[in-house]
Amino acid sequence: MSRFSSFRSLMLASLMLLPSLPASAEIDRDKIAASTAAVDELVAQSGKGAQPPRLAQSEVSALFDRIFDASALGDAPLTLDEIRDTAPLAVNGSRVLFLYMLAGTGASQPAQLPRDAATARKIDANIVGYAPEIGRVYDFTAHLQGAYAEGMASFRTNATAQQLEDVEKGTLDMRKGIRDTFAAILQGIAAPDYPIEWRRERAKAAADAAPKIAQILMPAESSILRERAKRAASKAGDEALAADLTRFANAL
Repeated sequence: MSRFSSFRSLMLASLMLLPSLPASAEIDRDKIAASTAAVDELVAQSGKGAQPPRLAQSEVSALFDRIFDASALGDAPLTLDEIRDTAPLAVNGSRVLFLYMLAGTGASQPAQLPRDAATARKIDANIVGYAPEIGRVYDFTAHLQGAYAEGMASFRTNATAQQLEDVEKGTLDMRKGIRDTFAAILQGIAAPDYPIEWRRERAKAAADAAPKIAQILMPAESSILRERAKRAASKAGDEALAADLTRFANAL
C-alpha cells in the first residue's frame, strides 16, 4: 500500500454516523469551533506562499495547537452524541492532511488527483517532506479514535439489545476506522526514511491510545495490529521506539 492510500484511509475512516442519544456537556464546543477557525486561518495562509506554512514557524505552531486541542474532548468517555458532535475535529484533521499531502498537485481533494505513478511519487514526497505537520495529524487521529472507541465501549456496556442493534453499523464502521488508522500509523513508524524522533513520537501516541481501541476491537482485528507492531518493534533498531511499539502490542 502506498503512503497516499494509507493516509487517505486514516482520515476518511475517522468519520462515522451514529444514532442520536441524549448528550452530556463534557465536550468543549468553543474549542471545537476554535479548531475549525484555526484550520480556516491555516488554509488562508497557505494561499500566500509557494508552499504550505511550516510547523517550525511560531505562529503556525500556535494554529496547530488550536486545531489539535485534545482537551476539547473532555475527560469522561464520550457519549454517542458527543462522538457525532466532535466530527468537525476529524474533518479539521483531514483538511490539514490534504493541505500538506496534496501541496503542489493543484488538487484540494484526493478524488481530484490522476491515478498515475508521477502523482503517487509526488504524494509520497510530500508526506515525507511535510512529516512534522503530518505527524501531528497522526497523533491527533490516534487520540480521537481512542476516545471514540472508549465512548462506544462505555455505551455498549449498559445498552439494551435494541440499542446494540441500532449502533451495529456504527460499531462496524468504527472498528474499520481504527484498523485503517493504526495500520497507516504503523506503516509510517516502520518506514526508515522518517527521522527516528518522528517515529518515536508516533509510536508513543499510538501506544497511549491502544488500551482504549482494545475495548472495541474484535480479537482477530487486535491480533493483526499486534503482529504488525511486534514486527516493527523487532526491526526498530532503537530502544525507545521498540518499547512503545511493544507497549502498543501488549495493550491489544
